[in-house]
Order: sequence, then structure tokens, then C-alpha cells
Amino acid sequence: MALVPQFLSEGYSVLGATLFLGAVDAVIAAGRLLLVVCAGRLLGRLRRPRVHRNLEPATGAVLVTLGVGTAAGTVAG
Repeated sequence: MALVPQFLSEGYSVLGATLFLGAVDAVIAAGRLLLVVCAGRLLGRLRRPRVHRNLEPATGAVLVTLGVGTAAGTVAG
């Protein structure tokens, strides 16, 4: 909250503006927390052996495709 005073405009209620900026900060923090929780749940699913076994070849194919596209772009350009 030490950064908030530089964003307060003259002519507005200091209390109202501070509460608004604090609410914006709280919403951003809640969004980050939600992202972390979702990533944790997704990680649990990705660690399953069946998913891991299928994800390895798919990731390899994507990397090979990107490499071929980069090489073709370098040669053509």
C-alpha cells in the first residue's frame, strides 16, 4: 500500500480512492491465487502415468514441428 499515494488524484476522496485501489489489488491477488490452485490441480492430473506416457510423444512432435518450421524459415528467408 506504500505505492498507492502516487496514484491518488486531487479532488477525489482519498479514502474512497484508497479503498478502490485496495480492492483492485485484492482482486488481482485472488486471481493469482486461483491460477496457482488450478495449476496445482492440473499438475496432479498431468503426473498420471497414462497422461505422461501420451504427453511425451505429443510434446516431441510439437518441438520437431517447430524446429522444422524454424529451419525452413531460415533457409527460405
